[in-house]
Amino acid sequence: MSIEKTISSNRISTKEIVLTAMFTAIITICAWISIPIGPISFTMHTFAVFCAVCILGGRNSFFSVLTYLLLGAVGLPVFAGFKGGIGVLVNTTGGYLLGFLLIPLIYLVAEKIFGKSGEHIVIEEFLTGPEVSVLAFTDGKTVKPMVSSMDHKRIGDNDTGLN
Repeated sequence: MSIEKTISSNRISTKEIVLTAMFTAIITICAWISIPIGPISFTMHTFAVFCAVCILGGRNSFFSVLTYLLLGAVGLPVFAGFKGGIGVLVNTTGGYLLGFLLIPLIYLVAEKIFGKSGEHIVIEEFLTGPEVSVLAFTDGKTVKPMVSSMDHKRIGDNDTGLN
């Protein structure tokens, strides 16, 4: 691989910049939709961060969340309740807000570990042979297995198939 290809693959395109900025705005708008309960309010910006990760991927969603936090840190009212400033980040909700940066980072790490295996979803895999299910309760130290049972499935018209 040549150096030119490596440099061009690390560049962010105009489309990616626009989408990153749009998701920064979406996260901001969703932060304003809140249900205040005590010192911490339930907001939609957690949903917006996860949508950004799903649509933009790890790198661009990280920049989107970072931009959102930086805009709030300099004083723009982008946080829940139209609040802004560094004081919000060191207050009771600051840990939640800074935790939003972990979501894209975890996605990036998972992407590096699992690679392209997450691009395909297997709805059902057909296996041959007998089916066995073992269920148990555990508290982390002891295991209590449940009594085994047989799963009877109706097959065919009027339950004419094998169980």
